Amino acid sequence: MASAATSRSMRVPELERPLREVGQALFGAVFAPSAGALFLSSRNEAERAGGKLRIVLRLRAPELAVLPWELIPVVNSRHADRLAWSGSSSRS
Repeated sequence: MASAATSRSMRVPELERPLREVGQALFGAVFAPSAGALFLSSRNEAERAGGKLRIVLRLRAPELAVLPWELIPVVNSRHADRLAWSGSSSRS
């Protein structure tokens, strides 16, 4: 039984790879290098203050609204191993 759990936990990062690649592509598409640096700086400052940085996307184009924005990775953070989704995202 323990070997099955170990085997399953070793596969998770491999299964997440395509999701992480999509999230990284979305981040790169939205944030130009300077905007990305400003975002990361603001997010890090919010974390130091014990808070969170919240980004609200107001997308009018349906083809953009359906993209999996919650897959944008939490990069250069103490939570870099997690995806950005916090369970509070909404789609209107």
